[in-house]
Amino acid sequence: MWGRGNESNGRFEDFGYGLLGTTKLKKSPPHHENEGILLPETIPLPTRVKNRIKAFRDHPIVLPILVTALHGLRRLGLFRGEAFYMHVPYRGLVHVHVPNGKAFSVVARGGQVENRLYWDGILGHEPASMSSWVKYAAKAVTVLDVGANSGIFALAAAAAGARRVHAFEPVERIHSALLENIKGSEFENVSAWHCAVGQFDGVAEMQDPGGYAPTSASLSSEFASTHLGATTLTQVEVVSIDSWAERNSVSTIDMIKVDIEGYEEFALRGMKRVVSRDQPVVLIEVLEEYESRIRAVVNEIFGPAYSWNRVDEGQGDLNRNVLLLPARIPR
Repeated sequence: MWGRGNESNGRFEDFGYGLLGTTKLKKSPPHHENEGILLPETIPLPTRVKNRIKAFRDHPIVLPILVTALHGLRRLGLFRGEAFYMHVPYRGLVHVHVPNGKAFSVVARGGQVENRLYWDGILGHEPASMSSWVKYAAKAVTVLDVGANSGIFALAAAAAGARRVHAFEPVERIHSALLENIKGSEFENVSAWHCAVGQFDGVAEMQDPGGYAPTSASLSSEFASTHLGATTLTQVEVVSIDSWAERNSVSTIDMIKVDIEGYEEFALRGMKRVVSRDQPVVLIEVLEEYESRIRAVVNEIFGPAYSWNRVDEGQGDLNRNVLLLPARIPR
């Protein structure tokens, strides 16, 4: 069975000819049911070599040996930082501790975020944002994670002390991973909602780039045309935070994280009543091309009671997150 490289999670699925195979590579014939699929002979030689190396690295015998070797080098102080471990994607259960000593668990399948948590702990991914997140979550009653993906921020909030956490993830396979991580963490106060968040309730088309756990699926066709390649369109349920909170009698929302790939402004418009009622702390991803529009929405909905604080992760143009703080809460 033909397969293909999966750049989104660092995995490579064998084409069926094995690591040392010499199968003659060819393009799918015209009008074949696989027409348009990239078959091996159309893949450049350097890419094929890279995929072979990845396949060897990811072998169930080889990868654990590499991980153990890197741990040994780290203990000797011979390497530090993601530049070294990014090429050795850990696979397995990761236990992540937050500052209060409590922990949550996630299943790592070679994805970048989980790999960072395995090697560098809770501050391995977006350290400044995560530090603020767990600090404010420690005293929160209700926390919302909009665009939860596998649940890192939702689970971190629960471990930090939030009484109730609601995570929203519309992509079915990622929602399943979210449920698995909630179950593995043994948190009974975290709920996973299988829906997207926007300005209004309804149904919309999600642009899904594929892969086990993509971090860039989006409702925004504008975002997809700029940042994504080929995508699959999937219809998903969309809710506004205002209507969702009213239907589910959710009050006192203290914190909201919004990371939904170019659709943030619409999610903000759909939480106007909640913002007015509760003045929650909001951590939001703001890509450069959307900043002026998001600032306009923040000025309209949040008003002068809030401050705009760009989070400095020490990563230059990767400092994408903004912390929206009500005046009553110190920075």
